[in-house]
Amino acid sequence: MKGGKREGAGRKKGSFTKPQISDFVSEKKTNKLIEVAMQLALAGNTAMLIWILEHLFGKAPQNINMGSQDNNPMVIDLPPDVKTKLDKFLITIKK
Repeated sequence: MKGGKREGAGRKKGSFTKPQISDFVSEKKTNKLIEVAMQLALAGNTAMLIWILEHLFGKAPQNINMGSQDNNPMVIDLPPDVKTKLDKFLITIKK
């Protein structure tokens, strides 16, 4: 059989949807869970605060280590004139 469009091919509908808590718990219990989570976060529970913020705004991007295997920072050798200009620029923006 040749490739191309055919009946039943491709991803099934709903294959991209993630299960939500509301799929398993009633609306009343969901609201109570949210209320408790907010109380814990406001009381200083940092793990709960992070969980809430990640659900509201998405996870923060992860840092990428550009260093060597020894976790040393990457070193870039610049020509002296470029280094001087860069140093002046960095001093200017720090003010």
